[in-house]
Amino acid sequence: MSDSAKLRLLDSFRCLADLCPDDCCHQWNAHVDKETLGKWQTIPDASKRQHLMSTVQESTQNPSELVLIRKENGNCIHLDEHGLCDIQSSFSHEYLPLSCQQFPRETITKNTLRFETAHLSCPAIIDLLAKSDMGSLIENEGELYTHQSMDIISQLSSSIHHYMQSIFKIESLYLGLKIYALSTVIAEIMSLAAENTLTSELLNNQYRQSPEQLKEKWLAWQNQSHNKEFERDKAEIKKFLQKLDTGLLAKYKQPLQERFKIEIPNLSFSNFVKWREQVDIDRYEPFFEKYIHVKFLNHGFPWNPIQSNHIATFLDCIFGLILSHHVVTAYHRANIIVDEDMLKKITYTIEKINADNFDNFRLIGAKSELLDISKYNLFFTLLV
Repeated sequence: MSDSAKLRLLDSFRCLADLCPDDCCHQWNAHVDKETLGKWQTIPDASKRQHLMSTVQESTQNPSELVLIRKENGNCIHLDEHGLCDIQSSFSHEYLPLSCQQFPRETITKNTLRFETAHLSCPAIIDLLAKSDMGSLIENEGELYTHQSMDIISQLSSSIHHYMQSIFKIESLYLGLKIYALSTVIAEIMSLAAENTLTSELLNNQYRQSPEQLKEKWLAWQNQSHNKEFERDKAEIKKFLQKLDTGLLAKYKQPLQERFKIEIPNLSFSNFVKWREQVDIDRYEPFFEKYIHVKFLNHGFPWNPIQSNHIATFLDCIFGLILSHHVVTAYHRANIIVDEDMLKKITYTIEKINADNFDNFRLIGAKSELLDISKYNLFFTLLV
């Protein structure tokens, strides 16, 4: 029996079809399942059958999986000059890979856990997300941290998830502070795990706190310690942003500038702080809070993190939020106010550029200095 959770807005989802401002056929790897391959291999016309089979290749991220080849511009090889899918036009909807038939829907599983969700690169999903209420985003979210297994790793994930749920319920804490609170807990728990001093009793007593307990703790920290500690860690924060700028941001800069026709500046500490002070970023907080909450769960954080790496998975998600913030501030720098429609476009575009791509995760995971999150995570308090 599965323990299931669900993104509620899926019940209201309808494909925008020809009214969609984007399309599903670029920037992500369409996985080709065995069932679809079987259908293709039964096509009577040998030339058509061979053509379909020649458009499949091994995934660079997982050699055991097959994906459709993409053109140099990121488009699926089956997307024709009219913006239509030649599989659908030449055969029928049933011959599409299941990932294409089901997009943007996605089901993530771990043992008995099952999460029905959607890709945030879909404009229709982002539109529904903007209209949704934070308190009712996920149906049965608690099921994702109710593990049957009693091993310490499952308990670790469960405790982080419980903490995340509690911290996101506190309306009086702004999003950046919630993210920082969550990151400090991750750093503490992972450090204890590395030292083999993590126990079930410690997890239950220290990290399974109520929203009321967390509110009191973090408001007190914000009032008494934030500025002092921020000054202490400023050098590490600058190093962190420099690594993001020369590493992760490098592959996004050109496609973002081409898409939005705006200069995307360097991700430096001085620029970030200056623009943060000039932008009324709080107006975007309700949307960004919903976005990052769903993005966490979609990436399996913390209930099913990529390759069991909680910190790298967390940072991979946060980079999407940092990028979104960065593009918003670039618009304000050009004296252009980002309205709700533009905010949604920025979000699904960034998600589309990074769709089904683990380069960020690999880059983060390979750099031990990025995984030492406690050195620079005060930067997160500058976010919305």
